[in-house]
Amino acid sequence: MVLRHQFSVKMYVLRAGETYLNPGVAYAEWDANLRTKIDFSHIKAVNARVVVTAVGNEAGSGKGIEVYDVTGTASICEVTWNGAAAQQGLAGSWTSVTKTADSVLTVRVKGSSATEDITVYVVELQVEYE
Repeated sequence: MVLRHQFSVKMYVLRAGETYLNPGVAYAEWDANLRTKIDFSHIKAVNARVVVTAVGNEAGSGKGIEVYDVTGTASICEVTWNGAAAQQGLAGSWTSVTKTADSVLTVRVKGSSATEDITVYVVELQVEYE
């Protein structure tokens, strides 16, 4: 049996929420100030997922939040949802990761249409490691 540990990084928390106006239907960086550097050289990361509390203002499908590796230019993990209902503690699927060095991560957002606004309250990255 392989023993796994977990850590989490709150990449964004604001009780009142903040709205990203019209991010579009493709992921776009929300705010460069949310970039977070994580040193993966001291652990063996195996999985990651993002957990969010957020809401869109349209009923469409495919809106989402992604944690993106700016250093490696690749998605780390994402969570998507449909409808206009608020999502509290919505977790994406665990995604395999093989990071072994410093990585700068950022939060990217997309809506279900070009006019949808996404209000974000919490973005938490969870990482499993051995």
